[in-house]
Amino acid sequence: MRAPKRCSTAALAGAEVVRLLVVRHGPAEDPRPGRADGDRSLTDEGRARCRTVFQGLPARISCPRILLASPYLRAQQTAGLLAKAWVGGNPEMESWPELVPSGSAPLVEMGLRARLEGLSRDEGLALVTHQPLVSDLVSHLAGHQVAFPPAGWALLAYERGGFRLLESSGDRP
Repeated sequence: MRAPKRCSTAALAGAEVVRLLVVRHGPAEDPRPGRADGDRSLTDEGRARCRTVFQGLPARISCPRILLASPYLRAQQTAGLLAKAWVGGNPEMESWPELVPSGSAPLVEMGLRARLEGLSRDEGLALVTHQPLVSDLVSHLAGHQVAFPPAGWALLAYERGGFRLLESSGDRP
């Protein structure tokens, strides 16, 4: 596993990059027979962990203009908590069927590129998805394997058509 190249928020401020925040949903209820996987909710501990992990994100990335989330309940709940991390922020939220656990990283990349090309350098995009897609996506986009515990995140830069890993919660002490 290669260590991500780190870039300070100050260094990003003048750069011609758009930031992409990739998030795994928070801790959720265990699967139960007869219950659809998409209907599993965050646990109370999961909500608390999301709030704790997300509170430091506004120092790393301004409120994203767009917040995409898997249609699964736990991802939608995580996206709602993520949006609240930016006081006064109001990202445009959208359910994206491609972000389900069995989603395809190359297919998601095609959709992301179209969305990212329409953003200015002061704007960003965030997405909330599941394992294994979250790990596959960051590896596919930036060439890095990142640890994604529940509520884990990775911050990527998108510039000149390419992706670069800036930082992740998995490499924080």
